[in-house]
Amino acid sequence: MTTRNRKLEEDSEVWTHNSWDDVAWSPELASSADAVISAQLAVSPHLANPDAVLEVVQTPASQNWHKFYENHSRWFFKDRKWLSSEFPELFVADTVLEVGCGAGNTVFPLARENPTVMIHACDFAPSAVKLVREFREFDEQRMHVFQHDLSSPDQFEDISDNSIDVVVSIFVLSALDPAKLPIALEKIWRVLKPGGMLLFRDYGKYDMTQLRFKANRLIRPDLYVRGDGTAVHYFTEEEMVVLAAQTGFEMVSNVTDRRLLVNRHRKLTMYRIWVQSKLRKPIN
Repeated sequence: MTTRNRKLEEDSEVWTHNSWDDVAWSPELASSADAVISAQLAVSPHLANPDAVLEVVQTPASQNWHKFYENHSRWFFKDRKWLSSEFPELFVADTVLEVGCGAGNTVFPLARENPTVMIHACDFAPSAVKLVREFREFDEQRMHVFQHDLSSPDQFEDISDNSIDVVVSIFVLSALDPAKLPIALEKIWRVLKPGGMLLFRDYGKYDMTQLRFKANRLIRPDLYVRGDGTAVHYFTEEEMVVLAAQTGFEMVSNVTDRRLLVNRHRKLTMYRIWVQSKLRKPIN
């Protein structure tokens, strides 16, 4: 288990460590970040016709993700050792579905710690599915791994309605066109058992990666296209509340996780920001 609990109590201590957890977000920081985003919005060439840009970007998206995983071995990616502290629900579940499984950095740590769980896992990229299936810990008796486009209306392969205890989505929904998020959430809602949970963690608004984008990468507010052609959307707590209500989920928890990274040599501070939510399908 990895527990993050290094808190910055005094500003004078900031340079004593390389990172700080659960940091405060001051009005001054918010104003500075808003100024950066406003400057992006002022000159982005794509805001007048974002749908056309998205169509060009999304069409080869599966190829881009396929190439990404094809070019990296599984060891390029780090296992998520923080899962048990942030999402303990995974480790008592009988059936789990991971959407966007990547190279298996959630699948295999979960399988090790929960030896009786049945894991379904899907990814947009065939090469990611291949990495998981070829890893030495893959167990076809406990793992059902398949290729799937979460933004399509197609239902999940060989997964019955009302059959999954927990669905986990980590840095996945941000890759979708925000207009298609209701489609993805409705599919997730459909396979969850009554009382089942969606565990969500993804990029949050004002994350340092958002503020570093050049204006020509901005497609819509809080939606950007990377150099490799993949898209990334930055979430807010308020957006998750709306999405949950639209789909019929109950909001169990909804927080913004802020981490301060410090470059002590160059005297630079950088903020990583994520939104983490737990949504429950009503029992009735």
